Amino acid sequence: GKGQPVLTSTANGTAKGWRLDVARVKVGGLEVLGVEAVVLEGDSPREALLGMSFLSRVRWREEQGVLVLESKL
Repeated sequence: GKGQPVLTSTANGTAKGWRLDVARVKVGGLEVLGVEAVVLEGDSPREALLGMSFLSRVRWREEQGVLVLESKL
């Protein structure tokens, strides 16, 4: 499907982007289906960022500076 145009606030100010649904996001052995995502125009940030649309669907905690992700199932 097509994405929908959005304006979003980032650490660098306001950015234009596209909101879309990603069929699946996989981090290591952890997979979440049907995740809402935003793709920003331009070259910043260079890394993919996990947002609450993903993190709200898994268990997560911080241990000694490391983010640990686990299935809620």
